[in-house]
Order: sequence, then structure tokens, then C-alpha cells
Amino acid sequence: MVSYRFERIHLEVTNVCNFKCDFCPDAIMQRRRGHMELALLEKALDEIAEQNLAKIVAFHLMGEPLIYRHIFTAIDMALERGLNLHLTTNGSTFHIKPNHCRQMIDSGIPKVTISLQTPDPITFIIRGAPPTLKPTQYFDGITKYVR
Repeated sequence: MVSYRFERIHLEVTNVCNFKCDFCPDAIMQRRRGHMELALLEKALDEIAEQNLAKIVAFHLMGEPLIYRHIFTAIDMALERGLNLHLTTNGSTFHIKPNHCRQMIDSGIPKVTISLQTPDPITFIIRGAPPTLKPTQYFDGITKYVR
């Protein structure tokens, strides 16, 4: 039986988010916005795998991981190393980038959590959704993915 030092390690592949939820400390974040360099992510994944550091590796923190330009390469890299990868998303890219639904399903990622903080059109606006994304488009994209 494998023994892990940590239950879970969160890797923030990006701190860029396309929502502006009022419960998120994103608005007061002082760090520069950006995406993790792929070489740095590869190094982190190698160390986590080689040292059995965590039972779960999660792509989640301040940003929306599906905005990360290398997200599907990152998913492949984690899974190739035998890591138990989880990903949390706001689900917006399932409409904005329709190919994301199929790519996520085909990736083999064992757990995807959709942080659905916008249960109705009014809340959708309050949560600071992108102005070009309509509530019906958002919910249709998520519904397409979960089916």
C-alpha cells in the first residue's frame, strides 16, 4: 500500500479567472495574473509522483484551470505519471470552447467538480460572469458536459 505525505496538493496552473464571484478573494489578490510555465508544472508533477507526495493532485485555486492554455497537456502529464488528478472548474468554457466537453471526457481525468455558484440568471449576473456569456449558454454547456 502506498503511503502519501499529504492527502491533497493543489496546483494553481493559472490565477486568471473569467468570473468575479463576490465570495472569492480574487478581487484583493496582489499577485500578478498569469499562467504557470509548463516546464515548472512538469517539474512539480515529477516531484509529486516520484516522492509519492499526495494521494490527490488538484488543478484548482484562484484561477479557472480550463483557461490555462496548456490544460490538456497538463492533464495528460499528470495522468501519465499515475497521479490521481482532480480539477475544479466554473464550467464556463464548456460553452465558450465547445471542444472542451469532448476533450475533458476523452482525457480520462478521474474527477471533475463543477463549482456551480450561479443557480439562476439573477445570481449568474451577481457572480460576475463574463458579459458575453448568457445564463442559458452557460447552463447548456454544463448540461452538455455532464450528459
